[in-house]
Amino acid sequence: MNGTQMDRTQTSSNGKQPEKKENIAKKKQPKKNKFGKWVRSLIPHYATNRQVLGFLYLSTWIKFPPKIIRTHHGKNMEKLLAASQAKAGEPGAFYQPHTYIENQSEWKDIEFGITDMAYAGCEIMATYNARLSLGEEMAAQEMAELIQSFERRGAVLGGIFGTAPAAIYKYFRSNGYRAEMATGTSEEEVNELGERCGTVIITFFNNRDDIMAQVHTVNVSREQGGYACHNARLAGEGGNICGSLAEVVRRVSNGKAKLICVIGIDPKQGTEDTAV
Repeated sequence: MNGTQMDRTQTSSNGKQPEKKENIAKKKQPKKNKFGKWVRSLIPHYATNRQVLGFLYLSTWIKFPPKIIRTHHGKNMEKLLAASQAKAGEPGAFYQPHTYIENQSEWKDIEFGITDMAYAGCEIMATYNARLSLGEEMAAQEMAELIQSFERRGAVLGGIFGTAPAAIYKYFRSNGYRAEMATGTSEEEVNELGERCGTVIITFFNNRDDIMAQVHTVNVSREQGGYACHNARLAGEGGNICGSLAEVVRRVSNGKAKLICVIGIDPKQGTEDTAV
């Protein structure tokens, strides 16, 4: 028996074999992981949807100076125009006008608040896609103006947590659209709103058990084949087309999502309301 074997089998003075340090560490680790998972699940499990929405909206108190907003608008407009003039598939062609945005990760050069659109632009992209799904012509100018609008009112903590869903709802209402917001999560209520409105925007926790997986917002348009989810991949078969809005909710984020709210939008009813 060599020295290493002697160390592994050596007994203590009370006759019990001492545990190796790595075994002790392994025993302690599960308790630590269990507590961490519990902490990360607190908000998705116990905060109501209204509480989450209220917190996000109250966190839009940080306002950007008009000069910064104008600077961002100018830079973003220049980059979006350059991208739109490149051929689809070529380097730099991350944005194509009159087309649904499905590639958020490629938008790192477009500024939003203190961050960028790749990190925190999903709500703005969902708004853009929703307007496109209602039949509007959407190009670089419309996207640059949307970013500018939500920098003025709607960016959560300077944009690091994206845009407050309540600000999206207010944006549509103040610009002449008919819009309604629901925080109920029953499939019947979700499907009813999806069938009643021309297009919808849904906001959800990416993981119902882990707040660190963050929140995502997408547009779901009504198509002849069903409901098409934009800027997100759906689990299971059928691609990004579903038979109902509730099915979209079940399939986003690999089936781990928890719905926070649904905003239903119909086309503009008039021009008497003041634009933001």
